[in-house]
Amino acid sequence: MLAGDNEKARLVTLNAKTYAEQAKWYLDAFWDEKFASSEQAREEVWDQYQLIGNIDKKNGKNGSSLEEIKAHIFLEKACEAVTWVDMRSTLKEIDLDFDKKMSLSEFFIFQNRLDWKKLVNATAFTGEAKRKLDEAQAKLNAATKAQEKASADASSANAAATAAAKSQINAENAEAKAKKEALDAAESEKTAKVTAEEAADKAAAAQVAADEAANKADAAAKDAHAAKESEHAAKIAEDESSKAKEEADVSAENARKSQIAAENSAKTAKIAHAEADKTAEESTAKKRQADKAHKDAETAHTEQEKVEKEVQAVVDEIETQQNKRTKKIAKLKRITEDPAKGTVAKGKAFQEMKALEGEDPLPLRKAKLEQKVVVKRQKKITRKALKIALKASNAAKLATKAKEVADAAAATAAAAKVDAETTAKAASEARKKAEEEAEAAKVALENATNKRKAAESDRLLADKSKEAADKAKVEADASKLEADNSKSVADQAATKAESERKEADEAAEAASTAAAQAKADREAADVAAQAAKQSLAAAEIAVTDATTGLQSLQKALDSGAKGTLWWMERELEEAKKYMPKSKFRALKKRMKREMIKIA
Repeated sequence: MLAGDNEKARLVTLNAKTYAEQAKWYLDAFWDEKFASSEQAREEVWDQYQLIGNIDKKNGKNGSSLEEIKAHIFLEKACEAVTWVDMRSTLKEIDLDFDKKMSLSEFFIFQNRLDWKKLVNATAFTGEAKRKLDEAQAKLNAATKAQEKASADASSANAAATAAAKSQINAENAEAKAKKEALDAAESEKTAKVTAEEAADKAAAAQVAADEAANKADAAAKDAHAAKESEHAAKIAEDESSKAKEEADVSAENARKSQIAAENSAKTAKIAHAEADKTAEESTAKKRQADKAHKDAETAHTEQEKVEKEVQAVVDEIETQQNKRTKKIAKLKRITEDPAKGTVAKGKAFQEMKALEGEDPLPLRKAKLEQKVVVKRQKKITRKALKIALKASNAAKLATKAKEVADAAAATAAAAKVDAETTAKAASEARKKAEEEAEAAKVALENATNKRKAAESDRLLADKSKEAADKAKVEADASKLEADNSKSVADQAATKAESERKEADEAAEAASTAAAQAKADREAADVAAQAAKQSLAAAEIAVTDATTGLQSLQKALDSGAKGTLWWMERELEEAKKYMPKSKFRALKKRMKREMIKIA
């Protein structure tokens, strides 16, 4: 029986046991009622024990209860999802000892609606059975530990063997690759050195060719410079001859134009004199006509002004009469509208007003308008006559002035004619002389042009020679540069090949060392595999010993420890999973037969 003076105390004692001990107590207490005929029910308890041990990260399977949060996770996985509020009320219902934790026993009571008092009051077995049970449990624990050690050793040995085998293969491959790379690097180094020597020879030859091309280019440049100077001198002489010819041509042309201009000036002056005389006569006649028209226009203007005054007096009288009529009508209208006046007075005024309004004012307005039109037309005619008179007077003045200008022009033209004839003669002589100078300049220009063309031809030949020499020098320099680059590349290739050969030698040496280490690792893995075999053999012995102890225990148990016995057999079955299959099957059959006997 559990320790404790009362049932609550015994529950606390049960809750303090490990998860495995609580599960076995539950199986023993309700074996005949729930588990003897139901393997599924037994396995469900086993699974719940495994689950709570996995959730209890702090104590694992050696724990006894879970805090609220962990308990919530366990409940969701073990039965069904519940809300936080439902979980708190559920835990409150489960937590029989009120320690705010959930033991595996409290979960069994809640989940299966057990009589918790029956659970805590159950009797496990007698003292002798307890002793043998403890012995069997100790052997079983030893078998479990041996199995775990054998499993760990086997895993480590397998991992070490796999890693060692892989390491050895990689090392051997690396060694072979490094040796091949070393041979290739040595061959590359040899080839690079030969290439570097050939490139050096080519560079020296290119240097000689470049020097020769440079000398030729310098000589060609000097020849081209001399030809260019000769061409320049010839060009200057040609330009001077051309300029002299142009100046002579210009002098001759100017002399010819001066002669023609003088002759034209004489003719123009004569014509201008005749036209001036004619213009003066015409201007005199026009002036007389203009003076008469001006006098007539002034007379008409005077008469027009007199008529305008008379007409304006009539118009003013008409407007005065009309204003009187308008005022009389307005006065009569005020009388008709004045309430202070009598009916007779109003009637009389109204009749007079209507009589005045009935009179036709159109003749007055028409006479006035016609008079205004006549006056306006007369003013226009007068202004036109004055304008014509003024224009005629101006024309007379201009004609008089033109006659004076024409007389002066005729005199000037006569003098100009004499001067032009003298100038034409001098220009003729100058023209003859200029033509002779132009001919001489033409001959000199032709000679200078021929010299310039010869110099230009020499310069072109010199330029072509220089261009060819420069091109040869550029090509020689390019060949030298290419040769230098080839030599540099070859030297770099040789240096790189030598470095790669050294690296390959070092890699080969490192690969050889790695191969030796891989071999040592393989040997160590073999030793670990042998140790794992020994651990497995020890585990097999421990499992056999535990099996024998369990068989002895079966004969000693005469009370309700059948749940514990099943639990131990279940643990032993887990331990046997790592035994050879043939031995495991034989032992399993033997255990099954013993369980049947117990049942």
